[in-house]
Amino acid sequence: MSRRNPAPGPERRIFSRLLYRIPCEFTYEGHKLAGIVTDVAARGIFIETSHRIPPGTELRLILRDPRGAYELVGRVKREKRSHRSARQVLSGGFGVRLVVIPEPFFRLLVELGLG
Repeated sequence: MSRRNPAPGPERRIFSRLLYRIPCEFTYEGHKLAGIVTDVAARGIFIETSHRIPPGTELRLILRDPRGAYELVGRVKREKRSHRSARQVLSGGFGVRLVVIPEPFFRLLVELGLG
């Protein structure tokens, strides 16, 4: 019997990540969309959303936190889809490699212990 899901390979992340929930807005193909950032790292974030954005897409993101709003630029690196039957309990989303990290967001990363 063959395995449908191969064993996971070695961890490819360079930077550690931290679970951190923060609302996020972005525009794709002229539509304003939203999601929730669920974890952050020094060079990337994961956005939980029902919207599908193809890998390679550059996005301008606005994250709103009690400390302030942060405008970031990043490129979608991977997409996580949930099966149709599980969408009520499991959300999909996408990982973003940050291209532009403004100083206020970098200070937040340092404050969270990631900088």
